[in-house]
Amino acid sequence: MEKKTKTIGKKISNGRKSLFILILAIGIPAILFLLLEIGLRIANYGYSPNFFAKREINGKIYLTDNPRFSLRFFPPALARPASHFAIPDKKTPDTFRIFILGGSAAMGDPDFSFGFSRILEAMLKHEFPKQKFEIVNTAITAINSNVVLPIARDCADAHPDLFIVYLGNNEVIGPYGPGTVFAPFMSNLAFVRSNIFLKSTKIGQLTYNIGQSFAKSKPGDQTWGGVDMFLNNRLRFNDPRMKDVYDHFHQNLQEICQTGTDAGAKVILSTVATNLKNCAPFGSLHENSIQEKSLKYWQKKYDSAIQFESEREFDQAIEGYHDAAKIDTSYADLNFRLARCFLALGQIQEAHTAFEKARDLDALRFRADIKINQIIRDISETSTDITLVDAEKTFWNSDSQTIPGDNVFYDHVHFNFAGNYKLAKLIRNEVRRIFTQKNTDSTLSIEAAKKHLAFTPFDDFRLKKEMLTRKKSPAFAHQLDNQEVVEQEHTALETLRKTLTQDALTQSIQIYQKAIAAEPNDWILHNNLGLLLLENGHDSESAIKEFEFVQTLFPEDHVTQNNMGLAYKQLGEYETAIVYFEKALQVKPTYFEAYFNLGETFEKQGAYEAALDNYQRAHVPNEKLAEAYKRYGIYLANSGKIDRAVEQLNLALDSWPKCAEAHRALGRIYVQIQNLESAVHHFSEQIRLQPNQAEGFIDLGSTLFQTKDFAGAIANYQSALQINPDLPEVENNLGLAFCNLGQFEAALPHFENAIKTEPDYLAARNNMAGALSQLGENEAAIKQLEAIQELNPDNPQIHNNIGAELLKLGRTKQAIAHFEKALQINPNMQSARKNLSYALSKLKEN
Repeated sequence: MEKKTKTIGKKISNGRKSLFILILAIGIPAILFLLLEIGLRIANYGYSPNFFAKREINGKIYLTDNPRFSLRFFPPALARPASHFAIPDKKTPDTFRIFILGGSAAMGDPDFSFGFSRILEAMLKHEFPKQKFEIVNTAITAINSNVVLPIARDCADAHPDLFIVYLGNNEVIGPYGPGTVFAPFMSNLAFVRSNIFLKSTKIGQLTYNIGQSFAKSKPGDQTWGGVDMFLNNRLRFNDPRMKDVYDHFHQNLQEICQTGTDAGAKVILSTVATNLKNCAPFGSLHENSIQEKSLKYWQKKYDSAIQFESEREFDQAIEGYHDAAKIDTSYADLNFRLARCFLALGQIQEAHTAFEKARDLDALRFRADIKINQIIRDISETSTDITLVDAEKTFWNSDSQTIPGDNVFYDHVHFNFAGNYKLAKLIRNEVRRIFTQKNTDSTLSIEAAKKHLAFTPFDDFRLKKEMLTRKKSPAFAHQLDNQEVVEQEHTALETLRKTLTQDALTQSIQIYQKAIAAEPNDWILHNNLGLLLLENGHDSESAIKEFEFVQTLFPEDHVTQNNMGLAYKQLGEYETAIVYFEKALQVKPTYFEAYFNLGETFEKQGAYEAALDNYQRAHVPNEKLAEAYKRYGIYLANSGKIDRAVEQLNLALDSWPKCAEAHRALGRIYVQIQNLESAVHHFSEQIRLQPNQAEGFIDLGSTLFQTKDFAGAIANYQSALQINPDLPEVENNLGLAFCNLGQFEAALPHFENAIKTEPDYLAARNNMAGALSQLGENEAAIKQLEAIQELNPDNPQIHNNIGAELLKLGRTKQAIAHFEKALQINPNMQSARKNLSYALSKLKEN
């Protein structure tokens, strides 16, 4: 018995020992991690992971946007901010607080100033003037439901009355999606959320930063490239990872809605409308299993159908596309082309179906597909506190046979003003149902909404110009109709540009002033008026006043600091401008626009080395960098620093070998130092790069003239004149080149052309007189010289030349008079003295 008891005691002791070791193994690292976390927080390391930041404005505490929130999901250089807002930390009882949740389409891209949330706010204020509304747009470009869920949780603590969720376009390409360039794809949602949580800790941020310090690609090396960043991340519609995308979206969206309802808020959930009619697929892929022989047959049918479509034989084109689809129907462009043929034949329903299929098969998945929208509809039915706005179905109105396209969209998913207005109106209908009071006012019209938000023709032009720039990018260039779209939009933009007169500017400024009078605290109106004054009115001082208003609310906003810098730069106050650009960079060190503007400002001051340093930091295109090197090189050349000038101009060519102007500048330097062989090389390169520019041919012709290659000079002068016939100096030089070859007859028409274009061109008249003299046409030569004499009577050389021609004609006395006149003007003119002596001897002989 005693022996048994002793054994049990030993077992208990060993068990306690193991438990103690386990506690130490877990507890000590946990305590160390906790102490490190506390230490990092005390040291104020890293950034706040919260969506909201608290700040005092005019003695009151406000919730504002945290500009560093998205660092949890994006590399620093790619981190996208939310639009600015400021709402009281403590909501008053009479306030109805609405949060907008989503990505760039919900934000209002390309300019949140005119997004649906702003129009919705105007509508609600118009219909319910006694009700106080606070609408906070929390949407951020390129985010998906993985990011929106943490935002929703923060919004739940800010006393929400309503969540409006417009979400679904970025599920594939947003953070942790399979097509992303941001946070890496994870198939397990628990891992995604663990990663997001870890980055909310200071230890997680420290770990990430240490990892980045060893990475080959540094954060500052990355630049935002819009949709072009995803060109290499194509996914087929049946990619196995798409199941994870849909599962994650379903779970995230469900929790977003649950978060809102648990906080006592209603939820309006909207399906996602996309551009079907005027947005060709960004990428098309064949089915993986297709065999080479089948693919060749498919291509034959597809090409034949394209030919029929181009000839407007739409029935035959449809038949051909259907034949190709029997082999492989997964090629997105095929379905888009098929849809266009149906549309041309007035078969709207069939066209809509094919357009939808083209969207869903698009290998660059920038648009919410049919499954995403079905998930939204399904979740809307899970609670009576969730209301569905079916934007997708409403924008496709089968009754009116309207397929959504450029009537409501700028591009693939981003609404124009009409589209934002339509979505706002749909949502407003549901918001109205929350209030029991009856609506007594009419709905705010689209024109009234434009005036309320000060959407002027200049804003319209600015946004369309921005979208046209985007459509020239590589991702859009892959669309089958991109060239046609770009040409059409360029023409439309130029037509709009012609309407932007001074009167239109005055009217636009007045629209802003009226809008501000109605909403004096609307910082967006002040900001946009500042931009209008700066970019179009060139009234920098007034622009600064508007930007200063924005600064009172958001003193650390890097964009406003940059705008202030631009205004002072426009005023010529470069030192002040530099201060503001540097302030912007203190707030956001990866703000490349500020580096670019610093570069331009330093260049204005002649500080080219500082300018180049900032251009390099700005990751400017090679063309821009080459332009800066070129200007610096020319500046150095004009300062007599030839060696350094050549160095900078060669750097320009290293940056961008197609910089024709750098070749021209180098050519002129080499002419100056009489290195004519190198000059010929660079002028030849200039011509190769700019074959339609006369300047290169002129410079090369003049250089070849110096080398006595008169035939080469003639060929280049003639090429210059083919491009631009009105070049009297080139005509004169061409005539001289013919003269040097002894071809005086050929020279005469060119001297005549020079004189015809420029009658006072004395050198051309003198050269023509010389050619005529060589041909024995002395009387004609004298006429040209006398014409010069009338214009320049005190030119001794002309008198000497006239005398020489008269002497050839035997008119010795008249010749003597001109020689004497030449010597009277210039007593030291030896050629005139020699000619006079000869003429006097001839006179004695007679």
